[in-house]
Amino acid sequence: MAEKNDVLDLLNKHLPTILQSLDKEPDISIKKRCLDLLYNVCDDASAPEVVSELLNFLPKAEFQIKEEVVLKIAVLAERHASDFAWYVDVMLRLIALAGNLVAEDVWWRLVQIITNNSLVQQYATRRVHEQLKDTSHVHETIVKVGAHILGEFADLLVKDGVASPRELFDLLHSKFSTASGGTRAGLLTSVTKLAIMFPELAAPVQQLLELHSPSLDSELQQRACEYLHLASQPELSRSVFVPMPAFPERESSVLKLVK
Repeated sequence: MAEKNDVLDLLNKHLPTILQSLDKEPDISIKKRCLDLLYNVCDDASAPEVVSELLNFLPKAEFQIKEEVVLKIAVLAERHASDFAWYVDVMLRLIALAGNLVAEDVWWRLVQIITNNSLVQQYATRRVHEQLKDTSHVHETIVKVGAHILGEFADLLVKDGVASPRELFDLLHSKFSTASGGTRAGLLTSVTKLAIMFPELAAPVQQLLELHSPSLDSELQQRACEYLHLASQPELSRSVFVPMPAFPERESSVLKLVK
């Protein structure tokens, strides 16, 4: 064990050289070795630097290794998170840089960690809200995360005066036109939860549900019709749309993806 630690210490001393090789070396096989080295030598102390450099490298990474870079950033961010705010920032930047390559297990793990850690919920909800408000391109994966987080914690933004209930509804509604069917279904669930949190949103949410109830998308149609039915029974609605409970503590599905 001591010998292994000595090797890791030596490699950490050469971290700048490994990072430079990853960035500048034209040989893809050497880049892969550098990536593996960085992943294996990264510890709590070096994680902020390693993750930051990998995020900077990601936009110019060759296609052959890009998905691996994304996954290893996600694993390192979770494994070595000094605080959950740093983890949230890393994951949101990762999604913004490479949303198409962020697997469902990866972004859903972000939702799980936010849900299970009350101390980061306020910060994370603000950051997700900021991402959704970005007037430039918002990747659909951010919209998926935002639908879940705002559906659960929008009241934190309203209590802090960051946004009004109507502003949050309008923000989520604005994402419908460019979202896929599955994401639209998630957005419908989110705005329905907003209407339960904030009764003043009942009318615009009902209008949106009625608009989508004849949808040709079967999932969207089913949700819209079910939610319209629930809307006529407020007590039942509140019992169905209870706040999401903490997820069971088990080994992260993301950490299992890279050994």
